[in-house]
Amino acid sequence: MRRIVGAYGAGRIVNPKTTRSQCIGGMIGGIGMALMVELVVSRIEAPGEVTDWRHAMRRRAMSARAVLSRHSWAIGLLDSRRSMGPNQLRYVDSILGSLRSAGFSIDDAAHAFSLLDSYVYGHVVQEMSMSGASEPGEPPGPALDSEALSTEYPHLAEMAAHALGGTFSFDGEFEHGLEVILTALEPGAVRPDAGRPSRGRG
Repeated sequence: MRRIVGAYGAGRIVNPKTTRSQCIGGMIGGIGMALMVELVVSRIEAPGEVTDWRHAMRRRAMSARAVLSRHSWAIGLLDSRRSMGPNQLRYVDSILGSLRSAGFSIDDAAHAFSLLDSYVYGHVVQEMSMSGASEPGEPPGPALDSEALSTEYPHLAEMAAHALGGTFSFDGEFEHGLEVILTALEPGAVRPDAGRPSRGRG
């Protein structure tokens, strides 16, 4: 890359030399960030030529969680850029292709793609906020006196005891939620108008 061009609404420029340096730094920073996002996406396992869409989406989601747990800064950038690089284009196309080949309509494929990404991104953010590591031996728990907790918040106390009992793990929670979503995404399993009250005429 020999030349780059940028357009800025700078207003009145007091120091041209400093302003030029800042403009160049902004462009280089943007290019560098785009390249880093491309690198992160290249490390996520994309669906290949498989017939089992659930297996493909499960492996993709678990791979994305593992990669984004190491590069959580990329979560806010993956879908925020107006243009995608070649790695991200191939990644997105392979996911949509896997779903379409499995019989998903274009609407259902879009819904599935969005839902799975939202689940993965949200789980990684929550995981980091709660403990910073997916270690089964370090479950989250309220920092409250146990007696006061059980008296004032009995259901929360029950959940805290369940977590501290050693059965909680971020890995287990992620896999359980993922299976629930994949089951619900089965083509024809859920109708968009399910549960909506019908409108009478007149």
